Amino acid sequence: QDWKDKINQHITESMFQYLFNRAKQLEQQDGKPRTITLDAQYRSHPLLGEFASKQFYEPYGEEYQSPLPASLFSHQLEGIENKAAVWIDVPARLGSEQRNTSKSRFRKKEAELIAERLKHWIDSKEGQNLSFGVISFYKAQVDEVMKSLAKYQITEQDDDGNYVIARDYQMLNDHEGKPLEERLRVGTVDSFQGMEFDVVFLSMVRSQSQNSLLLKDEKFPVNKQQQVFGHLMSKNRLCVSVTRQKKVLIVVGDSQLIQTSIAEQAVPELLAFYELCKNNPQGAVLV
Repeated sequence: QDWKDKINQHITESMFQYLFNRAKQLEQQDGKPRTITLDAQYRSHPLLGEFASKQFYEPYGEEYQSPLPASLFSHQLEGIENKAAVWIDVPARLGSEQRNTSKSRFRKKEAELIAERLKHWIDSKEGQNLSFGVISFYKAQVDEVMKSLAKYQITEQDDDGNYVIARDYQMLNDHEGKPLEERLRVGTVDSFQGMEFDVVFLSMVRSQSQNSLLLKDEKFPVNKQQQVFGHLMSKNRLCVSVTRQKKVLIVVGDSQLIQTSIAEQAVPELLAFYELCKNNPQGAVLV
């Protein structure tokens, strides 16, 4: 599955880049505008909007504003009340990443902790009217999360043995029982294109044992960075994965790895998000 994801990712990114570059070339030739850059977003909490703009758009001169007040995105989920940026730490000692027979990666402990937190919040009074999403870059991790959620009857197996969202968790309904929006989705980044949820978990999956963590002052070639972080280094897909939420983004992963020199070189956006969670009053790090 991973190699199929890589091919689809490459085709999508290459086609977009070609069309974008071609439009820019034509603009320079005849002066006719063919591209439009949005200068404001109204989907998410301003802290998260500003984070995405700074990390993914400002380097290319295409930053945007997030003018809506934080009060419009408030929530009272227990333990993270009114927090917009949250990191749930899953250190390497709790279990390493693994690969299934298709070579797709998963991390069991991350899946279990996501299932536990999701169950607590989605069934709470504070979360009963909120929508939730769980994103991973790896199909194997999606399967592992779906399997872990079955312990709480949030997912169940269909006639073919595949895990699906249980009926009570599929949709949010209005006071007359009519469906309003999807209540819970678990999937890869690509399945979340164009979607939005109140609360989004991003499962990092990639982890390293403490003994193999790399020195702070070392420089690493791109191929070594790819070995450690893989899909997380895709800027376009990482941007999609951290911009699907409205109220709160929760990254679940190994914070010790993300603070190494190789992470600063390979995935500086994730390091910046961890620092946001750690240092901003509207952020939190859960251990």
